[in-house]
Amino acid sequence: MSVPLIDTKRDAHAHREEYLSAAARVIDSGSFSLGPEVEAFEKEFAAFLGVKHVVGVNGGTEALYASFLALGIGPGDEVILPTNSFIATAEAVMMAGAKPVFCDVDQATHLLDLGTCRRLVTKKTKAIVPVHLYGLACDMDAVLAFATSRHLHVVEDAAQAHGAFWNGKRVGSMGVTGCFSFYPTKNLGAIGEGGAVSTNDDSIAEKLRAIRLHGIMKDKSRHEIFGTNLKMEALQAAFLRLRLGRLDAANARRREIAGKYRTGFAGLPVSFPGDFGDRHVYHWFVLDTNHREALMKHLSERGIGCGIHYPITIHMQPSMSVWGGKKGQCPEAEAVTSRIVSLPIFSDLTDDEVSQVISAIRDFFADKPRIKASVMILTLNSRAVLERMLPRLIPHFEDVFIMDGNSTDGTQDFTRSFGVRVEKQFDHDIPNSRIEDFMEMRYRLWSKAKQDWLFLVDADEYPSPELIDFVRKTVAEDKRGEAHRVRRIAKLPDGRLVDHASFYPDYYIRLFRKSEGLTLAKRKIHERFVLPAHVKQIDHDVVLIAPWVEPEALERKTDNYISLELDTEIKSAAQFWRWIVWYNVWHGAGQFLRVLYGYARSAIDGSVALPWAYERVFFLYKWKMIKGYWSKLRQVKV
Repeated sequence: MSVPLIDTKRDAHAHREEYLSAAARVIDSGSFSLGPEVEAFEKEFAAFLGVKHVVGVNGGTEALYASFLALGIGPGDEVILPTNSFIATAEAVMMAGAKPVFCDVDQATHLLDLGTCRRLVTKKTKAIVPVHLYGLACDMDAVLAFATSRHLHVVEDAAQAHGAFWNGKRVGSMGVTGCFSFYPTKNLGAIGEGGAVSTNDDSIAEKLRAIRLHGIMKDKSRHEIFGTNLKMEALQAAFLRLRLGRLDAANARRREIAGKYRTGFAGLPVSFPGDFGDRHVYHWFVLDTNHREALMKHLSERGIGCGIHYPITIHMQPSMSVWGGKKGQCPEAEAVTSRIVSLPIFSDLTDDEVSQVISAIRDFFADKPRIKASVMILTLNSRAVLERMLPRLIPHFEDVFIMDGNSTDGTQDFTRSFGVRVEKQFDHDIPNSRIEDFMEMRYRLWSKAKQDWLFLVDADEYPSPELIDFVRKTVAEDKRGEAHRVRRIAKLPDGRLVDHASFYPDYYIRLFRKSEGLTLAKRKIHERFVLPAHVKQIDHDVVLIAPWVEPEALERKTDNYISLELDTEIKSAAQFWRWIVWYNVWHGAGQFLRVLYGYARSAIDGSVALPWAYERVFFLYKWKMIKGYWSKLRQVKV
């Protein structure tokens, strides 16, 4: 039995009489374009979204186009959008006369990367378009903060995410406008074409209604503003009213199917979306694999439908060449396009069909083992990081697990949705561990590993593809007596990679065998390995990448660390001077010399050194530590 990628006939047949009745109602009304049926749908969809206004139009592209016109965006203006959307997102910008500017995406979530957006903003930039791709809502808090700080309009492209939530709000309700497509394959699809724009702005709503009707506002003979024919058909509104009432249930079924896929794919060398709860409505369920072409051939031979959304990034499309798009402009998105494959996921898919898909994919990957190494990750309310990190690791390693305390942001449940183990940091319940307990956590991590080879990755690090290839090769060779050291480099919010990251200037042991007996020296803050006599250190140029937040956010993070660290008891002046003052002054002086070295190197060879705004955070950290412990010392009256 074959399994289609999408089948619109099933819903049409199941509710045939309802649709025929609705069609008869419209025919009998004699009102076929706009009119009472469209008005009723607009009110019902506005209530569903939790917005003041919905304006029905004749397609999703037209919804975006009308939004840009209503916002006064046109020739000479620029609009930032992700390059791995459907091309309509960019077409609408061009239709308005503006210039589309393409930003890169995060490989794991496939959503726009605000880091690359930062360097794209110019005086001409008027708007940013977050695309809730595949049904996954963007981090709208971050998008809105980014846009507000730069005085940009936010136009949500929610064409694939009808009904998805971000922090309790439906997508399409948070930007100045939200744009929807009702193409028949969408989560909320018409039996034909249709679209809508949502907004809470009265004046924008008034302009939108005029724009879809050739610019007419009050007097039918006067065209007050520029507009065109973007009217919604009454027949499609009638069909959408029926389907809107079933949307939440249909999305729940899509989430159920996604859960079955996650369970079925656990342990396979393939990346898939984790459990995002109501943030995801799974317009598509997308796998990320290096075996894409072979997998699609295998599925086709089994009669299972699959697709690619999208095989070519927008900036690489021939029709976009006028904007100078070229290879390497958005490297993360370009890399994704060669690996993604979409699986069947629609509300009428049966459990038997889901099982067929799972069985076929498990059969395909049966002879493609993962690296026999354990990857252990220390976490502390790190869900947002793990959303991007776990999909990069799970496809490659036999044993990935996290050690977590009592995180409060859903870290553990999200991790388990990938089939990844969660180990507790401590046997007793405490809010979260102090810095001084990190050594103990490392030892506990190693004891939980199921493989002899250990690959150390912190929760704020991403292994580069080259590093994963290196680990695969090293583990396959299975040599003994070697501890492998790699570098950690910073990725700044603007997307630049720092060549001279003085925070982490040294090579650090990341790959070794548990049976070799390596231990960690219990030194504060920076861990040092103690190697047996027969084990040698080998340095490599491959890297771990640490994505860095803005300096202000980093300072808040270090302040949290300090508050945890200050829980440590201070008993004597000697302890204070030796452990706090001497160590921090000594370490800070070394850091300062490395900062000078990094700046000198960057001045000579044009490479990137860590900006002073970050270096300042480090020295403030040292000073705050000394002040904090001095205060504690005075409290005990030593």
